[in-house]
Parts: sequence; structure tokens; C-alpha cells
Amino acid sequence: MSFGKAAWLFVGSLCTVTTAAAAVLTIASPFTLVDNRVFLATRLDGKGPYAFLLDTGVDGWAVATSLAHDLAIAQGKAKRITGAGEARDTLHELKLRRVNLAGLSFTDQTALSADFAALDAVIGFRHFDGIAGKPVFDAYVVDLDFARSRVHFFSPAKYSAPANAKVIPFGLYEKAIPVVDGEIAGIKGRFLVDLGDRSSLTLFGPFWRAHHLERVFGPGVVAITGYGLGGPIKGELIRVPEFTLAGIPVRGIVARLSLQKSGVFNSAALAGSIGTGILKRFEVTFDYPRRRMLLAEEPGQDVPDEADRSGLWLGRKGREFEVFGVVPNSPAARSGIRTGDIITAINGVPTKRLDLFATRDELKSPGEDTDSFTLKRGSHSRVVTIALRDLLPRN
Repeated sequence: MSFGKAAWLFVGSLCTVTTAAAAVLTIASPFTLVDNRVFLATRLDGKGPYAFLLDTGVDGWAVATSLAHDLAIAQGKAKRITGAGEARDTLHELKLRRVNLAGLSFTDQTALSADFAALDAVIGFRHFDGIAGKPVFDAYVVDLDFARSRVHFFSPAKYSAPANAKVIPFGLYEKAIPVVDGEIAGIKGRFLVDLGDRSSLTLFGPFWRAHHLERVFGPGVVAITGYGLGGPIKGELIRVPEFTLAGIPVRGIVARLSLQKSGVFNSAALAGSIGTGILKRFEVTFDYPRRRMLLAEEPGQDVPDEADRSGLWLGRKGREFEVFGVVPNSPAARSGIRTGDIITAINGVPTKRLDLFATRDELKSPGEDTDSFTLKRGSHSRVVTIALRDLLPRN
């Protein structure tokens, strides 16, 4: 998974597919896109539905520790896992007797339990119950139609590629995560394809430093850009006029130069990670049995990425918003907002009535000039005005 990272690596998953229709039928299901992540309705042992992230960056299953506790699923051996953050987290093995994911049925699955509480707070999810990874992609050809918010699962034996799709072969990093060819500023590299990564493009530290890409695309904006296994994800946000994905030009990208000192984002074996910010511009099909990804162009594919204009990273504190990061010299910093402040209203509307992800999108909108924030610091409350401006020059 990602959360602004690259990959979570899980091991030891078993995959027994019991769906009778798998050999002959196509199964379709709606999905919900939340913060550039694909969530599917899922039941565990007949209970639910729960919200599971569909993720190419994970080689197994994960279940929220709180949900495993509620369902009285026994936790087994502990594992130390490294992700995009700089710390290592401890997860525990568990067994799932039956998983029903969007009409697909899997039995006797090995999973890991993970504490998603920090993600719920910093990212802002209201429902994040688990992750579905490589076992799903191994069993089915998975087609994601972002324009219609539908996913199709095909029997590999029955699937044939549409004529208008660009076929991109991929390898597997750590035997789990798709890796494809890409090119930026005339420099070629190998890139992870990570559905769990909310961003468009992440360039890993050894790669961008070796090619001095901070000089090519900078100056950027240093900020918290996400949160994943191991903690916050720090990066320098930049604008990239064009990135070439296996020969396909993708324009108008906001990318990040990873500033992580350890973890996956500091890997010298890869150039970076392609996230859902890019993938959602296409209809994307993952055909793991044939080691290929297919991209079909969609209308509006070249709509440029927007970037935050406030300098804030907002998360949740109960039903209100908490400031988890402030960019130095940004509009938010100049207004006096600090990390740890609680935002109780924006433009007079209580934050308990606001959607956090919609609020983040509004803080990117070029049509917005000023916003008033009611903030609470300790026992004191006051209203400040933020004069929004472009932190990244528009190409």
C-alpha cells in the first residue's frame, strides 16, 4: 500500500479462490475513490460490509487491528515491516476463513493486522478496514474504469485485450509489485506501479539526486506529502511538464522528490513510484498472469494536477480538523497557524460538517483567494485569514 509512500510488503499469503463463476464469468462492481484510492465493499465471514483498499503495492491482505479485535480474530506471530516511512512497524499474522470482495470469494487467507489509527487521523479516512493485494490480481485480470467508478474482474483464460489499449509489460519488484519503464527529463528508469499511492509521481532520493532533478524542476515546496507505514512522508513538491510512461506522455504533473532517509522511498534499485494520480487518467487493466498492464486513454487525460495553495496539511481530530504540517513562509504560516492547532470552522462553517478531502481540494482551487479559519490553541480560540496563492509556479 502507499498512503503517499511506495509499497507495503507482506509475505506468506495463501490464495484459494472459491468463486464458482471465476472460470467463466466477468464480475463487475462499483468502487469508491477516496483521496485517489480505490475502495471496495468487503465482507469477512459474512459480516460487513467493510471498506477495503485495492492495492497493487501489497502482496497479501491486511485487516485493521480494531476490526480484527471486533471480529475476535486471533492474532499470531509478529512481523517487523518497513514501508515508506522511516520507522519500522510491528504487524501480526492472522487467518481469514472467508473473504468476499466485491462479489469474489477467497478462503483460508493469511493476512496481517495493522493499526490504521494514525492513518485515519493524518490522512483523514472515516472508513479504512483493510487492504486487498496481490492474491486478487493473481486470480483475476482486474480492469479499473475510473471514469465510471467500476471495476471488472475477468477470468484470465477468458480475457482478451481491447484493440485501443496500450500494452505495457511489467516485472515484479520483490515478487509482488509491478515495475514498468518510465522517462523523466530524458532520463530512463524503472518505476513501481502503486494503486495505494495517492500522488501522481514520486521520485526516490538516490535517483533524483544522481540526476540533479531538483535543479531541473525546482525550486519546489518542502512539505509533509502523506503518511504511511513507518510514519510521515516528507518530500519536495515540484511541477513536471511531462513524464513518459512506457512511451505514453503524461503532462501537467505535480510530483514529489522523496526526502525520506530510509524505507522504500530511499531505494536505489528504483527510480520512483507511479501513483493513482496518474493511473486515474486512464482506464487501467492489470493482467498479472501475463505480466502486463493495459492503458486506454480517457477524455480529459491531460487535465493538469492542482497543488495546495495554503501550506497546510490537515488531518482529523475527532470531528474537527487538526493541523499536522505547515509549510514555512506559506500563507498558513504567515497567518500564524501552527502544527497542532485545531480548526473548528472554515469560512464560518463548522469543520464537523465539512468533508476533509473536499476541503483539501478547495485549498488547491485557483478560484479561491482567501479563507477564514477559526482555530483553537489550548483554551484560546481566534479567527485568522489566509490569503491563498500558488506555492508552485504554474507551467
